[in-house]
Order: sequence, then C-alpha cells, then structure tokens
Amino acid sequence: AQNAVHVLRGQLDTTARHLRAAEAALQSFRGREQFYEPSTQGASEAGYVVKLAAQRNTLDAERSALAKVMAGIHAEQAQPHPDSASSPYRRLLGFPPIMATPSGGQLLNALATVENQRAALLMRRRSADPDVQTLDARVHDLERQIENLGTTYAQSLEQQEQTIDSTLTSYTAVLATIPAKEIAYARLVRQASVYDDIDTLLQTKLQESEIAASVTDGSARVVDYAAFNDAPVSPNVPVIAAATAILGLILAVIVVFVREFFDRGVHT
Repeated sequence: AQNAVHVLRGQLDTTARHLRAAEAALQSFRGREQFYEPSTQGASEAGYVVKLAAQRNTLDAERSALAKVMAGIHAEQAQPHPDSASSPYRRLLGFPPIMATPSGGQLLNALATVENQRAALLMRRRSADPDVQTLDARVHDLERQIENLGTTYAQSLEQQEQTIDSTLTSYTAVLATIPAKEIAYARLVRQASVYDDIDTLLQTKLQESEIAASVTDGSARVVDYAAFNDAPVSPNVPVIAAATAILGLILAVIVVFVREFFDRGVHT
C-alpha cells in the first residue's frame, strides 16, 4: 500500500502539471483568438461535429503518446540493465488513462510488491538463485499482462477513431462550414476536461491507498525483538579448553589405574 501511495502521488503531480498546462492553453487561446463559445453551439449539428472532430484529435494524440511510451520500453529492454533495476513497464502504468483503469492499479501494486521482494532477496543471494528466478518469472508475467493492457487500450483508441471517422464522413458538408478555430477550441476544452477527470480519479485512489496503508493487522503482533550478539556463538574457546583439560585429567587417571591393576610385578 505504501508503494501505491508513493506512485499515485507522483502521478498526481504529473497529471496536475498536464491539467494546468491544458487550462493555460485554453485561456491563451481564448485571449489570442478572442473566441467565445456560442451558447447554442452544443445543441446544433455543427456543434456536434465540432465535438466529434475534437475528440478525434484527442484520441489520435493519446494513441501517438502511448505508442511513444511503448517504443521507449522496448528500446530500454534491448539494453543491458543491472539486476536491481525497476521494470520499464512502470512507465506504461504511469500513462494517466491506463493508470486510471482498475487493472492498471492492480498491476502496479503487484509489480511493486514483487520487485521489492526481489530487491530484498538480491541483498543476500545471487541472480542465479532459484528463489530469485521464481520472482523474475513473476515479474516477466506481470510485464506481459501490462503490455497486453497497453496493446488492448491502443486498439480501443484506434477503434474509437475509426468509428468517429465513419460518423464524420456523413457530416462532410457540415464540417466544411465550421471554422478551424472552433475545432481547436473544442479540442482544448476536451483535453482540459480529460485531465480534470483523471485528477479526480487519482485523488480518490490516493485516499483509498492511504487508508489501506494506515490500517494495521490486528492479528499480528511483535512477540520479541531480535537481539544482536557481539560475541561469536561458536566456537566457545574457554568451554572447549576447560573440557579438554578435564578429559585429559580423567584419561590420565584411567591410564594410571589400568597400569596398576594389571601390574603383576613385586615392588620393593
């Protein structure tokens, strides 16, 4: 849970920066173009086409950004990296739309947990250790799931674009009458709205993770803390020396007794 809190806070900072940039771009557009959204535009046929065109542009930009992230991950995988390095697929889970999905949050928690276990194990074992290799296999399995999630999401974006393109084709005549600035304005409005929705969702997930991290398991308690021993436990030199001396003395007495018992000579 602590790992999830840390990652969510980082994603919130990133999303907040994107949201501020989108709002600033929208405000700048309004001031630069002296553009004001007509109150009846949303209810008109032209307004519907404007929103579709803006949504199409947003989907295309999102798909391009996702493809860039995936390409970066594949390039990083092709390079040698230390055993303790984090999975590059964390960047894909950090992609805001994927991070906002239930599967994205679950995979992030699972990946962080396995990587922490692996890092702790590597502090006392080598990478060829069977337990480390088991965790490696688990990491690779999670990475495949994450890549499948990204691929599926990219396909859904492409399908949405195709659907919108098909709809816009039937509105070609209407689209030709709409000024380009209206399409640009609608795209900026939608972009700011998307980041605002993602920010709200991440805030909710962060609160849930903080609550989960603050809850302690009542069934578990510390019985006793381990104590550090400065002196070596074994070998105990004084005990061994004393035991050797006693055994030597006993053996000497036995030898003397045996010699006296079996001695048949007459002594004067």
